[in-house]
Amino acid sequence: MPDNAAGGHLGAKTAFVIHGAWPGGMCSAGYRSRVEQDPALAEAVAAAVLAHPGVAALSGGPFGTIASYLPRRRVVGVRLPLAETDPVQIAVVARMGVPLPRLADELGAAVVAVLGPVAVDVTVADVETAEVAAPGLA
Repeated sequence: MPDNAAGGHLGAKTAFVIHGAWPGGMCSAGYRSRVEQDPALAEAVAAAVLAHPGVAALSGGPFGTIASYLPRRRVVGVRLPLAETDPVQIAVVARMGVPLPRLADELGAAVVAVLGPVAVDVTVADVETAEVAAPGLA
């Protein structure tokens, strides 16, 4: 595990998961997703999530299973629903300093902006600390 003072990850053994993150804190129970398995959609969701300043990287989640499988490649960190009752799943490495519930709400809103009204499960697989240089040392 990298040293936190050197800008590494905190090395969480379990993920912080927020199920059913919706903008405005609404619950997603009972929603029927109609998102198709379209490579362009998975990539668009990945780009929207990575554009958030509180996201350091996408992650496969604690077991590496959060991914969309496309022809000859995978989009790690984004799993489009396979069944109508499944949510969109995203997994990220967050940056230190962003409150995780707020991050989940904002990421849920970013996914909804791309796909329309869908349920979103957000997994924070790790938190990255920023390297801070001492003043006057370079």
